[in-house]
Amino acid sequence: MESMYPGRTFLGVATGEAMNESPLGYEWPSYNERAQRTAEALRHVRTLVAGDELDTRDGFWEFDEARLYTVPDETPDIYVGGWGTTPARMAGELADGFATVAFPPEQLRDEILPAVETGIERSDRTESRDDFELVVHIHGAYAESKRTAIEHLSPWKATLLPVFFEYDVSDPRFMREHGELVSDEALAEEMFVGTTPDDVIEKIEPYVELGADQIILQIATPDHEAFAEMLATDVFPCFE
Repeated sequence: MESMYPGRTFLGVATGEAMNESPLGYEWPSYNERAQRTAEALRHVRTLVAGDELDTRDGFWEFDEARLYTVPDETPDIYVGGWGTTPARMAGELADGFATVAFPPEQLRDEILPAVETGIERSDRTESRDDFELVVHIHGAYAESKRTAIEHLSPWKATLLPVFFEYDVSDPRFMREHGELVSDEALAEEMFVGTTPDDVIEKIEPYVELGADQIILQIATPDHEAFAEMLATDVFPCFE
């Protein structure tokens, strides 16, 4: 893809979740093993995309004189996605950026970014934080009323239950059923719920001030075109 569309591709990796793997018959190991597998895989990706041959039977992955025969002029940016300090360190060491959820800004500042810096110090590729991107993912809803926004957001209630990311639970019907145990109040507290442009600005501003390089808005709303127009007209000019 990078050879066909230079500068327009990137690779995002993470330790995964059971609902994307268990139904296909894949093993669902512990988080520590998944993190080790991911880090090892990133090293192999770096080797292959550089045009080098890979021949190894050590570790989790086996290669027998593997080689990419279409090698890009430049390696696409690689992002690690995750929630805690372990993937943050992994990203700093092995990737070009870390994509994480909208933790309270002080938690990102005091826990996540120091872990990224630790990883960068271990890396022989990236010299400073200036060469590394922090991506903050904001999940929420936007509507004319708070009640309507929460209704649009309610299918995501199960994502507030850590059990579904830690254990081998893959049936979305089971997840949604148990997600109903999450109250509307808890949903509104943990995710973004907005009704005005000022709500969006207030949510984004602390992450801009923190130095986030990209902010992703995953917003549940029936009219995405109107939301995009509102961002362009009322929100983005505030950050120019």
